[in-house]
Amino acid sequence: MTIYIDSIKRKDIFYIEDKFSSYEIINMDKDVFVGVIKELVKTHGIIHTCYSAFINHCGRFHREYGPNWFGEELIIYAPEKAGVNGYYKRYEFNDKGQLKDWPYGIFG
Repeated sequence: MTIYIDSIKRKDIFYIEDKFSSYEIINMDKDVFVGVIKELVKTHGIIHTCYSAFINHCGRFHREYGPNWFGEELIIYAPEKAGVNGYYKRYEFNDKGQLKDWPYGIFG
């Protein structure tokens, strides 16, 4: 499963925040969260987000349930620097649920 993080929301792309608020996301338990992600991928083909809450929730589950919490590999791509969409770099979670080598300012 691949998730793309954008610094700047584009009008031509569906984002998870088009359907769910940050509040709704952070209050989802793991099974509901996994189901939501899988359903959105089934419907839209890909997940894009500008929400730090969404990525933080992924990191939380990674920390609490281990790297296989999603049931398949979860791959995170984001711009290498803030304010730019286009070229995406792959990022991975560490054992604390933080993205390794995360560039400062991606979420503003």
